[in-house]
Amino acid sequence: MTFANEVYQNDIMINEFLIVSISKTKKGSLINSKILFIAGFSGCGKSSLVHGLKDKLPSYYNIPERRIITNKFIIEPMLEGKQSLNNYSERTDRVGIVKKFKENIPEGIIYGLKNIDVKNINPAGFIFDGIRGESEMNAALEAFPNAKIIHLTANDEVRKERIAGRKDPFDNAKNEKDLNFIISKDYEIHKKEININTKYTEKVLTIDTSELGMKEVLNTAYDWSLN
Repeated sequence: MTFANEVYQNDIMINEFLIVSISKTKKGSLINSKILFIAGFSGCGKSSLVHGLKDKLPSYYNIPERRIITNKFIIEPMLEGKQSLNNYSERTDRVGIVKKFKENIPEGIIYGLKNIDVKNINPAGFIFDGIRGESEMNAALEAFPNAKIIHLTANDEVRKERIAGRKDPFDNAKNEKDLNFIISKDYEIHKKEININTKYTEKVLTIDTSELGMKEVLNTAYDWSLN
């Protein structure tokens, strides 16, 4: 029995419209849908960009953000009811589980997304915040022929400043040591360097947000997404 078969013995309901079904044939799969993936590490501006794109692309459906999908598709199945999800409410609690999952399924969260069945909605496209690292980005472009990726980057100092400023309890970033932990674990799990398969380079837009305002990032991303 494979790792995936051991972990996923039942369907997983993300919400009333999206169901992860590993073993069944999917009638309303995301596979051939138009999807705009927002990629990047913590503190690069993904959430702000997605918020802006919601207004500019009202006919698109926003797939619940990565944290929610991770809870439903990775954390809960990996725990197998042994512990409460409440014990994994902070970033530091989840690192080991996500790392083990990635070791067994390198495409990471893309494995869940490509097994989603869509029910009762038919949007013009989908937006997902967010994917991380080389393996997930290449896997997304391989699995979804109509996908595009907006890849946001920022230098480490800017990232730490933004993470500290947002004061998200999930980050639990109380000091410089905590911030360094977040940055280092991103790179440990997902790799810092990104090499996109050359056949997909035109489907990826990379924006360094270190010195850009969000309005400029949003306008650049939106204009490119329409091409």
